[in-house]
Amino acid sequence: MPDLKDFRIGLAHLFVLHTSCSLTINENASPDVPLDLADTLDRIVPEGRQYRHLDEGLDDMPAHVKVRRLVSREDRAFPKDCPGHGER
Repeated sequence: MPDLKDFRIGLAHLFVLHTSCSLTINENASPDVPLDLADTLDRIVPEGRQYRHLDEGLDDMPAHVKVRRLVSREDRAFPKDCPGHGER
């Protein structure tokens, strides 16, 4: 891809097709952020409840609900030589 050396601003489009998966992009300053996010989602949508959809396992329906709280797509603009988000 020789043309990539000439770009000044880029756009990254990330998309997940899986129905129980989401994307989050966070600053890489603290390892506690993803842990706190997971803990909070587990409190909001706990496993072990009486969900009707159990065909794919006990953790599948909570994952479907959690993904509705987040996003399955991220678009990020970034300048050349810098992702433009978080720690460098």
